[in-house]
Amino acid sequence: MPRVSIVIPNYNGAEHLDVCLDSIRKQTFTDYEVIVVDNGSSDRSIELLKSRDQQIIILQFMENKGFAAAVNSGIQHSSSALIALLNNDIELDPHWLMKLVDVLESDIALGSVACKMLNYHDRTSVDAAGDVLTKAGNIVGRGYGEKDTGGNTTSDVKNTLSDKEKAAKKRAAIMRRGAAEGKARNYSTGTTQSAARTAAIRKASAATSTRGEAKARAAARKRNQMRTTDPWNSLINFAKYNSPVDLVNRLAALDTKG
Repeated sequence: MPRVSIVIPNYNGAEHLDVCLDSIRKQTFTDYEVIVVDNGSSDRSIELLKSRDQQIIILQFMENKGFAAAVNSGIQHSSSALIALLNNDIELDPHWLMKLVDVLESDIALGSVACKMLNYHDRTSVDAAGDVLTKAGNIVGRGYGEKDTGGNTTSDVKNTLSDKEKAAKKRAAIMRRGAAEGKARNYSTGTTQSAARTAAIRKASAATSTRGEAKARAAARKRNQMRTTDPWNSLINFAKYNSPVDLVNRLAALDTKG
């Protein structure tokens, strides 16, 4: 049983298949099988696949069922623990499969890996290094259009905060904590504001609390008035602010009066 099944969906891709399959044959990692799923091609794809001096499992649909159906069919017919999904219009680096398998098997927590892809016609330009899901829900190629330097893409650098960004993030966290504690601080200069300013903020906060308490007391007086003037109609309000035991006692008292 091979360790990897390479699944290639194909639709009228005869012009690409030779380059793709030749690059698979040159892989330094050789413990694999190749499964090509044809989506009802009308060109010479099937003829080409059958004529190649290469072991290829060919699955055929009578009509084009789309990428997902083709890939799922290939996976179902695979006999390997690892699956490599591959487009037909790709030329692989000889160490492509070896490096993917090495990384994937280096950490049991990894469920999938992706490789860096270069533009077919401009091998110095990155086509994608994995995909990124944007806040708008769009999927874009990470590093698309960047110059290939042989290492990580600029997108990786962007994901790492600079010292300036870290400092700004730290100041923002301090400001939020200071606001929660009722303190006033001037973060543009990093100095504490005057005691008078701090006292004014505390006084305003106390005034807000006092107004809130006054409103609560007024509402309580209104509820008590409702209970006194119209005891039966105030039962709903009484139930909102008292325990079930108090409500039962209240009902018993009203029943005695009635």
